[in-house]
Amino acid sequence: MLKLSTIAFTAMFSWSVQGANLPAEIEVDRYILAAEKHINNQEFSQAEDYLQRAVTLQVSTPDKFYFLYGQVLLRNGKLSQAQENLERYLTKAGKEGEYYQQALALYTEAEEKLVVKAKASQPTSKIPVDAIKAGPSKSKKLVTSLKKLYLTENDEEALLRHINAILNNYAVRTGKLINLNKEADLIYSVTTNKQGELFVTRRSSLAADANKRFSSSRLSVYGVDPFVDYKCSQVEKVCWLKHPVDGQRWLVIRKDNQAIKDLAQTMTALLRTKQK
Repeated sequence: MLKLSTIAFTAMFSWSVQGANLPAEIEVDRYILAAEKHINNQEFSQAEDYLQRAVTLQVSTPDKFYFLYGQVLLRNGKLSQAQENLERYLTKAGKEGEYYQQALALYTEAEEKLVVKAKASQPTSKIPVDAIKAGPSKSKKLVTSLKKLYLTENDEEALLRHINAILNNYAVRTGKLINLNKEADLIYSVTTNKQGELFVTRRSSLAADANKRFSSSRLSVYGVDPFVDYKCSQVEKVCWLKHPVDGQRWLVIRKDNQAIKDLAQTMTALLRTKQK
């Protein structure tokens, strides 16, 4: 009888703790405080867990969050993501930011480690499994099917239209329920020119990108490895293509394993087509 009472009490206590949900804005502060404690104790995995929880709340975070997240990701070996968060902190907080000097030092450390990592991987460059599957013959079949789908005889046009269709249909939209009638919070588009250049345009209305609503980048396809790899984050609920030069995030869509695989294969085919 005593055992049953203990179990019942434990269950009631557990339910009451889980049921006492704080507002998301307060939870973010709590997670940041917990992360700082673990950082001070050199417990970076635990710190990352708390900061990832803050990300899932999808609410505005203080500038300090990006500094802490960048620091933790760097210590956990996630160099590209560390740079992204440190860059975001430096952009948002500016020279007057509390951690400005420290953020600059950490950003440089991440940059140097990325260079070392890139040099070490050059002799044994690994080709992603999906890229191997998307060899020349498969790319040719893909182009043929897309030309039929988009009713065009132009290889490049068919590939571009398919890439932009995926980027549009799977654009990032925040919130628990995806409303396709709502304007996308983060969307990309791709164009090319006859000089062998590929242009990526990025439009964002995310709170974290207040100072970077619109940006564009250019890639010369010549000399670039056409095999495009990708990655997904369950925490952030997004997938992205890796930049063919530095491996950092390039094109981002909401998490969908088949869509990102399709996007990677189509981009690989486009790079091959432009390199001919």
